[in-house]
This record gives sequence, structure tokens and C-alpha cells, in this order.
Amino acid sequence: MKNSFTYDRAWTIYKKYILPAYFVFLAVFLIAAVAKFNESDGDEQAVLQNTACSGKRILFISSYTDDFPTVALQKKGISEVFDSVNNIQIDTQYMDMKNYDTTQNENNFYVSLKYKLTRCKKYDLILLGDDSALRFAVKHQEELFKNTPMVFFCVNDLNTARSAGDNPYITGIVEELYIRETLAIATKMQPKAKQIVGIYDDTPTGYGDLQQFMALEKTYPEYTFKTIDTSLCTWKQYAEQLEAL
Repeated sequence: MKNSFTYDRAWTIYKKYILPAYFVFLAVFLIAAVAKFNESDGDEQAVLQNTACSGKRILFISSYTDDFPTVALQKKGISEVFDSVNNIQIDTQYMDMKNYDTTQNENNFYVSLKYKLTRCKKYDLILLGDDSALRFAVKHQEELFKNTPMVFFCVNDLNTARSAGDNPYITGIVEELYIRETLAIATKMQPKAKQIVGIYDDTPTGYGDLQQFMALEKTYPEYTFKTIDTSLCTWKQYAEQLEAL
């Protein structure tokens, strides 16, 4: 009998139950950020171009674009927090790393953003959606976001998140997957299994998921942990690897 737990069903459950809970935590961090930057205006850089906003300014850097499913939910969560705050301007910049995960694309984004930042009033808060945005902000903090508070969310790479959390200007929450719980159920359902296979790709999110998966290897010493990197094979080769398990 075929497994009826399809991708569509999994995505429906994820949207209905997991994401709403996740954005409750996101809202808490953003509210804390509002309180933080409302304490003091701080120093402002010279304004080279007039801006329509005389109040607080927030920049949301998304690792992806609006066509990625979770981005719309992230923006909705941000709006739910800040719509109740008067005189707030929120700008969004998209890295588009899901479609163009290349150094050249990241460099193009850096050049474009740097140009824009030198021609507007300094932002009071930077929001960072997903792994690529966090890595970018950490890399260019001194040049582009010096002394500016930053909040990250939906980050899978726990090591990057922990390192960023040591920075006094950066805080946030990770998108920790339910891998431990999944394995606990899977091993009970398949007691005769000898190996556990993790599937990932070469994106920052994929490597973050891989870290969380491999961190559980010592918890299951009786199993052989294997991985499949989908970025190294075609769809046909990927299917063949699955069939060979």
C-alpha cells in the first residue's frame, strides 16, 4: 500500500500548524526590536536625498523573492507587528538567492544595496529573512549596517545563528526543524530499518538542515546515517538513488 502522506498534505500541515506558531515567536522578537529602537534615535548619517518618511525606517532583507512560499508569510508577520506603530516606513530588498544562488548574484545585490544606502536616511532596524540574508548582513555589517540593530528569522544554519547571536547588535530565532521528532516516529514505524537517509541541497538552507540532521547521528548509533545531495545529481539520478535504498 502506497504512503498517502504526500508533499501537498505535508505542506498543508506545515502552513496550518507550524508556521502560525513560528510567527508568534517572530512577533515577540520584532516587538522587542521596536521597543529597542524606540528608546533612542541614535546618530544619523548625512542625507543625500530627501525621504518621505520622517519617523523610524526599517529595512527587510529577504534571501528570496515573493514567489517563495514563506516570504509572503514573513511579510504578513512583520506587518502585523508594525502596522500598529505610528510613523514607520518599511522597505524590502530581495536577494533572490533561491533562483540565483551564485557569488555574482550576491555581489550584484551588494553593489545595488550599497548604492541605495548612500542615498537615503539611515535605517533604524534591519530585518533578515532566512540564511543568506543573515550571512550577508554579518559579512557587511561594518560597512553597511554599523551600529544598527538587526533581527533574523527563518534561519536553518544553527552555527551561523549562534555566532551572530554573540554580536551585541544582532538577535533572532532559528527555524529549527522537527527532525528529532520525525526520527523518533520513523524508527518506531520502521523497526527493521538499518539506515537513516537525509536529503539536502547545496543552498545555505540545505546545509543548515544537514547540520541539524547529522547532529542526531550519535543519538541513533544502531543506524547508519547517509545523505543525498540533490544538487549533485539529475532528477533521474536522484530517483535511482532512492530506489536503491
